[in-house]
Amino acid sequence: MTSDSPRPPPRRRFFGGFGRRELQGLFWQVLVVGIVLGVVAFLWSNTVTNLSARRITTGFAFLGREAGMPIADSLLAYNPRDTYLWAFVVGIANTLRVAVIGIVLATILGTLIGISRLSANWLLSRLAAVYVETLRDIPLLLQLLFWYVLMQALPAARAAWRPVEGVFLSNRGLILPAIQLGSPQLWVLGTAVLGLAVFYLIRRWLIAQQMCAASRGRRGPLRLASSSRCRRQCPWRLVCPGRSNGRSCAASTSSAG
Repeated sequence: MTSDSPRPPPRRRFFGGFGRRELQGLFWQVLVVGIVLGVVAFLWSNTVTNLSARRITTGFAFLGREAGMPIADSLLAYNPRDTYLWAFVVGIANTLRVAVIGIVLATILGTLIGISRLSANWLLSRLAAVYVETLRDIPLLLQLLFWYVLMQALPAARAAWRPVEGVFLSNRGLILPAIQLGSPQLWVLGTAVLGLAVFYLIRRWLIAQQMCAASRGRRGPLRLASSSRCRRQCPWRLVCPGRSNGRSCAASTSSAG
């Protein structure tokens, strides 16, 4: 059964097989791109003309010139007679230092606030909740402006507050005494870290021996009172020496208890 409805007339094709709609769309796209390129060319020509009229050079040749500006606090050695390129490097180093310190402090503070928020202590939990909700609802830009205005209200560097000897608070920030670590101090610090590591390893070994001794029914090096306490203090699934079946300390302790 055939339909009696007339067929639509075929579309008229123009250049390259494009129809009327395709040509209209292509025309408007070319027109918009041409206008954008014309505006960019006009702005570029106007900028170059004005810079030439005012004898202002462009490019990166200035990076090799003397900066002539001081940087108060720098992680790297800097002198105003250094180049602009080195000043940029010093600025990047200072930015990275501030970023790393901020990330570490924010991580520590966030962890403490999160633990306090989940604490069973009512007062501590409510204080953490007030802190979180208050800072969350205030935009970061407004907080930065608040701290900036507060810093500007502090006295100048020459009249800085000295709450403690060696600590200065002024509109330039908080200055704390630096810790100078020489060779003797580094040796003491390294020895302390090594001692803590050895203590941790010895403690693990003693607990493992203690679990195995309790599972065999005799007192271990630390003399646990009962097998239940032995099970609570066994954080690893260790295999006791001398047992052919290979049961873990916790399993053998439970069977012995």
